[in-house]
Amino acid sequence: MATACSLVACASTPDEDSQRRYQASPQYSSADKRFQNPPNPAAKPHAGGFQIWSRFLFGDKSGTTPQDSIPVHTVTRRSCKRCPPMPTM
Repeated sequence: MATACSLVACASTPDEDSQRRYQASPQYSSADKRFQNPPNPAAKPHAGGFQIWSRFLFGDKSGTTPQDSIPVHTVTRRSCKRCPPMPTM
C-alpha cells in the first residue's frame, strides 16, 4: 500500500510554486519542458585528424606571432649537472 501511494505521489503534477521554481532554473528548457546539463567548460575540442592537419598546414597564420619577446635562458654544462638524473626504463 505504501509503495502504491509513493508511486502516485511521484506521478502527480507539480504545484504552481514548484513549476515556477523549475522554470526559473537555468538548466530548465521551456521549449522542451525538460532539464538539461550546461556545457562542460573543461571539455576539450575535438576534430578529425584531416581537419587538424589541414588547418595546421594550410590555415591562416595571422595573429600567431607573440606580442612580447620569448625569454631565453642560457644553459651551461654546470647548470645541467645540478638537475636530478633522468629515470631509466
